[in-house]
Amino acid sequence: MEGRVRFPLLISLTLLVSVIIGCGSGSGSGGDGGGSSTTSTIAVSWIENSESGVNSAGGGYKVYHSTTSGFSVSGAGFVDVPYVSGPIAPTTANLSLATGTHYIKVVAYSALNPSGSPASTQIAVTVP
Repeated sequence: MEGRVRFPLLISLTLLVSVIIGCGSGSGSGGDGGGSSTTSTIAVSWIENSESGVNSAGGGYKVYHSTTSGFSVSGAGFVDVPYVSGPIAPTTANLSLATGTHYIKVVAYSALNPSGSPASTQIAVTVP
């Protein structure tokens, strides 16, 4: 088993979410015939995964988000949080989300498994 990374990763990611700042507004062009939408920056953090592949070059996390509960990460929007240096990959990400309820999942990945581990349990965040 030398040189192999165990997958699926043993992820028991604990997501800690807080609204950092409610800022910005942009013009919306949805079904309401226009108007404005507000976005807020949401900070998401989780407990690190100890797998060496996640915490080395080619590894990291993807933070997926959707407005659909139970969403599949395939095709969902995400923020990539790659390993840069040091003992662990970063364990926080900022998401800019519109007003409403959003669902978030985190996936750990490595150079040997770029599609990643199974997604964490989803959490719901309501953006004011």
